[in-house]
Amino acid sequence: MATFAVDIDAVELRGNGALPKCSLYQRDALGDAVEFVSENYDVIIVTQPPYLSPMLHQIATAMKPGQLLIVEGEPWGSDEERDFWRLTGKPDWIPRDDMQKRLNDSHVTFVGHNDHWHAFQKD
Repeated sequence: MATFAVDIDAVELRGNGALPKCSLYQRDALGDAVEFVSENYDVIIVTQPPYLSPMLHQIATAMKPGQLLIVEGEPWGSDEERDFWRLTGKPDWIPRDDMQKRLNDSHVTFVGHNDHWHAFQKD
């Protein structure tokens, strides 16, 4: 399975060795990370997307049918993210409640935060 990770800080990604052996790409989520979304990947995971950024909407728009999108963050946080939540509410996006439940059952949220896992499949 092809696995890669994108972060503004590639050193942070290597960190404690928690990631499986994969290719690491240092990219800016506010700029050029979206170019990595393609039909070559089955699953795209986004954790804590940048606030006040259209990145989530851009990723979802670039996705192909059959791809799974998993997002960890606070829904409806900014106007830019609202476009994403409206898009994933359309009929060509299937909520993966089964996956969300499994992820959220063991998810720890810090006091004052309302972040959870969300999963959608592009139909």
